Amino acid sequence: MSKVVISIALVGLVAGGTATVVLYSSNLRMEIRAAPDPGAVDDEPPDPGQFRVHLVDVDTGLGMLIQGSDFNLIYDGGSRDNRAQGRKNRLLAYLWQAIGPSGDEDCRPVEDGVGAAPGTQLTIQNLVLSHPHQDHAVLLPDVLRCYDVEVVWDSGAINDTKMYREFLQAVAAEPGVIYRTALAPPADRTVTVNGASITMATWEQFAEGGPPITLGTNATMRILHADGAAHSDPNENSIVLRLDLGQTSMLLMGDGESGQRMEPAQADGVTTNPLGDIEEHLVTTYPTEIDVDILQVGHHGSETSSRLGFLKAVSPDVALLSSGGFKYGSKVLPDQSVVDMLESEEDRIVLRTDLLDAHTPGVDESDRCGSDTNKIGDDNDTKDGGCNSWIIDLDDGVEEPCCRTCTKKACGDGCIAATSTCWKPPGCACGPT
Repeated sequence: MSKVVISIALVGLVAGGTATVVLYSSNLRMEIRAAPDPGAVDDEPPDPGQFRVHLVDVDTGLGMLIQGSDFNLIYDGGSRDNRAQGRKNRLLAYLWQAIGPSGDEDCRPVEDGVGAAPGTQLTIQNLVLSHPHQDHAVLLPDVLRCYDVEVVWDSGAINDTKMYREFLQAVAAEPGVIYRTALAPPADRTVTVNGASITMATWEQFAEGGPPITLGTNATMRILHADGAAHSDPNENSIVLRLDLGQTSMLLMGDGESGQRMEPAQADGVTTNPLGDIEEHLVTTYPTEIDVDILQVGHHGSETSSRLGFLKAVSPDVALLSSGGFKYGSKVLPDQSVVDMLESEEDRIVLRTDLLDAHTPGVDESDRCGSDTNKIGDDNDTKDGGCNSWIIDLDDGVEEPCCRTCTKKACGDGCIAATSTCWKPPGCACGPT
């Protein structure tokens, strides 16, 4: 698949606002919009031939929803500082808006003006936990309890904690679920975590590098990294996925890294610092497959990931960066060096979930997420999260517009400035009005 060639046809994307950026390539339309409140999230699935990517603002963590007309895929759902469960679960509140109300009264979000719980469950076909860390997993048990999840993908590496135990217990309690791990399942399908023995009804093994797995119509995922072995850091177990959604490709990295903290490039700014670990594995083993349109930036934009050599191999047009104010050691992520490197490509769009957080410089006190009275999930709770979610709509089969010289008459709100020229797709004859 040819990569998306970015050209901005509508300008004005603002953190916390509802403006959009529309991108065209061939007959693909990609629309990016902010989702600062419940009303900004679609409550109907995409039409056939269309797809929708959600980067959910869970504060310091990662939560993603990918949708087609006939499928839902969850990739991670956790937070270090927005860990409320049940009716105050921030991810669950988002899913009620994006997929629809599901489950009993204990699943109904406390805010967002939702109606009564339906008592029945909607379907999530696939749920992927990239690796067993709290900021990727702690919100998922409620998702499993309130939605009908068909297949759960997990590395199988054990993190002997209450958080991971509760995740596995929720998987085991899900009727009819298929549990798949990179680690070979034990003969009795039983694992002991945090003092509890948990038995799965159906437990299967998967491996990286196999053929694409069908998600829905014209949508597949391929597993590019899967490791169920024990490591000192579960980040090394991150399940890395390539998604193909119609014409658009996407790489989901979890917390996939290159190794110790260092800036993406050496002092000259053009020579990459050494790759290692998962990033090196991907560049070496799957150089073609990782060349994608959309990248979920590994490890929340930490200097442990996103080496220049890796970013060049991926060459994303859109980078998704999920982070918050929690300190990893002494660092609040993302690291500025990583942000600068991502933004050094002139046409690349970087979407961040932390733009209205308390730690972010230059944000007026009245605009901070913690005091927002209309965000997704629990309102005015002093916590970041729920304000800076992003939605990307993908639409195959759309004709490209043909702009002329940039005047209000010719291009309307697509004008960047009175002296600018509207984007001219190849082959379009453009001229003054």
